[in-house]
Amino acid sequence: MSEETIKHSFIHIKSRRFHVTLLLMVGVCLFFFARTNLGLSMVCMINSTAVNLENFNINSNKTIEIPNKCIKVSFINNSYEEKTKNYGGTFDWNINVQSLILSGNFYGAILTIVPAGILADRSSPKNLLLISSAFFFVASVLFPYLAYNYSYTPLIISRIIMGLGEGISSPAFNHILSNWIPKAESPVAISIYTSGVQLACFIGNPITAYFCESTFGWSGVFYLLSFCLIIWSLLWYITVQNKFHKAKWMHETERIYLEKYMTTHKNKGVSKKFSIPLKSMITSLPLISTLLCNFFAMMYNFFVTMYLPTYFKDTLYVSIMNNGLYSSLPFIAQGISKIGWGYFMTHLQRKNILTSTQSVKLTQILSGLGVSIGFYILPLLNDCTKPYLSVGCFIWISTFFGISASGFLVSHIILAPAIIGFVSSIFNVTGILGAIFSPWLVSSLKNHNDPNGWDVVLYVLGSLWLLSSIFFFLFGSGEPQSWGLKKELHQDDLLLNNKNNKNVSLILNETNL
Repeated sequence: MSEETIKHSFIHIKSRRFHVTLLLMVGVCLFFFARTNLGLSMVCMINSTAVNLENFNINSNKTIEIPNKCIKVSFINNSYEEKTKNYGGTFDWNINVQSLILSGNFYGAILTIVPAGILADRSSPKNLLLISSAFFFVASVLFPYLAYNYSYTPLIISRIIMGLGEGISSPAFNHILSNWIPKAESPVAISIYTSGVQLACFIGNPITAYFCESTFGWSGVFYLLSFCLIIWSLLWYITVQNKFHKAKWMHETERIYLEKYMTTHKNKGVSKKFSIPLKSMITSLPLISTLLCNFFAMMYNFFVTMYLPTYFKDTLYVSIMNNGLYSSLPFIAQGISKIGWGYFMTHLQRKNILTSTQSVKLTQILSGLGVSIGFYILPLLNDCTKPYLSVGCFIWISTFFGISASGFLVSHIILAPAIIGFVSSIFNVTGILGAIFSPWLVSSLKNHNDPNGWDVVLYVLGSLWLLSSIFFFLFGSGEPQSWGLKKELHQDDLLLNNKNNKNVSLILNETNL
């Protein structure tokens, strides 16, 4: 095997697996934005202060009194502006109705995610993502019409329909990735494709805020999203294949490289005969540790995507445009740290400085410590006259949360290559349960009569993430588990971690093929 083949670049304009990863990232971005743009849109839709978690009459025109010190100069545009709690919405849904609408997609996702995992193992993950996109499109394009012409019940149903597509998408995304990316490139590939989450919030929140203030109104963002979903689906259908060896427009050196270091293409037809080792899965501490981390990670994700605009509105008294900007900034840091740390971990593994297990454990414990420290000090920094302190602290939190993509998230992709679709389904079920639990946690812990009522929520979120990270540090793994391997492929799957393969070098920044 030539040196050129061994050193085939991942990050390159001609790399087909890089193209697929980027298209996965855009898909994640659109799907995630379809699910979460309602977090800020709801703030615009609700009349007066109904969006708050506080219990008062939403049908009144009451506006929460703003402290005099909070009527001040904006630190972003230096303009003197009074910050009110009223964003001019027209709907008078109470907090229970809002929670049902916001979380409706999770009830749909939990219905399809396990069957979708089995289908992803045994059918076409490419086609599953097209079906998923269709669900997202229908739910998004109909949402404004249903909101203006009917009660909230059809809206909840539309969100459940969206959830059906969400449940299908998660195992399919992971299956496509495992069919295209060698294990040693997984940290950086996963970091890139999951950065669609941060991209959705970084770009989506300002766009949503713009539509809220424009003549188009909040509904404009749903129509824009629907158009983008159509474009992505066409590109996905034309350019992506289920597995790399069926790829069009692939350079021969890349094909040879993947033939050497990938084993998933040899598995055709085997998954149908491979029984699911449920007993081994239930007793697997490495798997349990990833599921635990994912449960609390989704609690965190739901908080920052759905409640962060409300948090800034309640504590900093910001305008809708500034809210869109402030709530998007942490996701820039999260995306940068996720990709940068993924590169760093890949480099250390390539140089045999860290094993895969050492890499995921080190990453996860650092994430746990950094995030918890941020949540513990955030209540001390809340000051409407210095909003940059709170925003900066959330940037710190998001930075350390972002690196966990190279921790528990990489681990769950590696543990069981023979049944990656099914494991992804179980993984995402725990995430959905975490997301469903998050609104309950916030409403239960937040003190409605205290201006600092968010503090307990922050302390609990930080503590839960720290404890789950410690558990992963003790019991997690970055190696395929015996119960998740086809025996005849065991040695091949472990190839990249074999100490005898010291000459294998994955040059990610190579400039030529």
